[in-house]
Amino acid sequence: KCLDYLRTQPVLNTYSLGIACMALEALYAPPGEREELVQGLIDRPYPRKPSPPDRALLEKWADRLVSYVDPRVDKAYVARWRYTGEKDWDNSNTQYAVLGLHSAALCGIPVPRSIFNGVTAHFISRQDKTGPWWKVPVILTYKDLALSKKTGRRYGRRSRAKIRARGFSYTYPGHPTGSMTTAGIASLTIAASRIPPRARKGKAWAKLKASLQAADAWLSMHFSVRENPLAGEAWYLYYLYGLERAMELGSIARFGGRDWYWEGAVHLLTSRKGAHGGWPGLENSCFAVLFLKKSQLPVTTGR
Repeated sequence: KCLDYLRTQPVLNTYSLGIACMALEALYAPPGEREELVQGLIDRPYPRKPSPPDRALLEKWADRLVSYVDPRVDKAYVARWRYTGEKDWDNSNTQYAVLGLHSAALCGIPVPRSIFNGVTAHFISRQDKTGPWWKVPVILTYKDLALSKKTGRRYGRRSRAKIRARGFSYTYPGHPTGSMTTAGIASLTIAASRIPPRARKGKAWAKLKASLQAADAWLSMHFSVRENPLAGEAWYLYYLYGLERAMELGSIARFGGRDWYWEGAVHLLTSRKGAHGGWPGLENSCFAVLFLKKSQLPVTTGR
């Protein structure tokens, strides 16, 4: 009934378009796909095969999202969004546009590669320019974790280096927060996954990886599952769902030595306050369930 309702509605703003694309894409995701991805049996999500009517809807929604790129910039170089194509942008709308276009692309909808390149250019240029020195966090993927349990050896990306911990804000310049830094990590991870393996070299690729590493360092420095880092209770569950996306897209099981999912799930399940055992507010319950389900699929990024 929900999907039937969605198909009949005028989906008009960036948030709605992004979420609508994600909802239809999820409908066509094959069972067991996540397990195959995290085990390394496949290296990217399977292509979706939507019905002709749903494909037509996805094409319309994706075209509308592309048309909403901030008109003050050249879409071939920079891509960022506000609500309905205004001469403005924010990183919250932008991340949902990226998520929606990623879902549309999984369903076979042509999305210009220049759009994802433009997303990369936007986030790199709008990342906090300064920050404290912090160690590069140890990242353990699901595959690393499985190998470690099987062999007893240590796996994962480790480094003794320290870098500037640089987060993302709602706009720029601004005040970096956990919710916007996870938005930047997720968006850059998706954009990176759209770059062909043969092109993952040179200065552009190095800048993208450096931006992700600096954002990882910021998130590691301020890591929390009890609040939105540097924002407190504001948009807390929105942040926690953002943390799930940032980690799952990169197939990250342990981040900076933290079991992000276990910590977040325990806190969520012990903090329910809703009348029916959920969380206050329908949107908050949705964010919590999406986190608990690990709703985002990993992508191939070379991280």
